Order: sequence, then structure tokens, then C-alpha cells
Amino acid sequence: MPISGFFDPSDPAKRPLLNLYVYLPTVDRGAIRTFEIDTGADMTMLSYQDRVGLFEPGHEFTNIQSGHGVSGAATYGLETAVLLAHNGGPRDNWFARPAALWVALTPAVSPAVSLLGRDFIAATKLYMDIANGIVTLDPN
Repeated sequence: MPISGFFDPSDPAKRPLLNLYVYLPTVDRGAIRTFEIDTGADMTMLSYQDRVGLFEPGHEFTNIQSGHGVSGAATYGLETAVLLAHNGGPRDNWFARPAALWVALTPAVSPAVSLLGRDFIAATKLYMDIANGIVTLDPN
């Protein structure tokens, strides 16, 4: 079952985006977040802005590291997550994958979006047709 993404028509950079349900078993919470499909990112990362509502203030992360990317430097905490996508149709048409999710604990220098990195997309077939606005990830 391919998972459909999209391009934001107002974005001149035409970045590929995908809505995923992020479930965090350690805090028993989840929410839909929009991820940029980033073949240049090594890891999947939840942005500082997107973490709001998923964690209580003062949540303690067990593995904290600093890192940087094109949006600047930040501090990240590692969290186990399950990323889920649904492409319509029957209720059992869900795609679920466990993921090591790096959660930004500090804001980056410039506003950042959550990134779906190669650790996630390497196990899929990625198809992008910018001219026609088509983005799909096929986990099969």
C-alpha cells in the first residue's frame, strides 16, 4: 500500500511532505505531524515546535545529544516511537513502523520542520513527481 504525500503549493522550494501519526509509547500519547521527506537527513527528527503537546514539561529523555543540520544546531533527546500512516480504504490499511525519533529539545537557529530521514525512508521506494505534485512512499 503506497503512502501518499504532498507538496505545499505555497512553498517555492517544493519540499515533499508526509503526514504521519506519531505514537509515543513511553508517554502513551500521539498526534499527527507533518514531516519533510529528507533524503539528506540521516535520522528522523521531530522539530522543537512539533514536540509541543506530545510531552509534559520536564519530560526526561534518557539519551541526549547535540547535533546540527541546515537549520542550525540543537539538542536532541532520543525517544522510541511508532510512526503510522493511512492511505484511506479499509481500517486495516495502516502502515506502521517503529522508529528511533530524535526530538529537538532546543529550537534551531532557523525555524525547522520535522524530518523523515533515511533511517525511515531507506526501507521504502520513494517516488516524487514535482510537476504533477505526486509523492509516494511504498513500504513493500
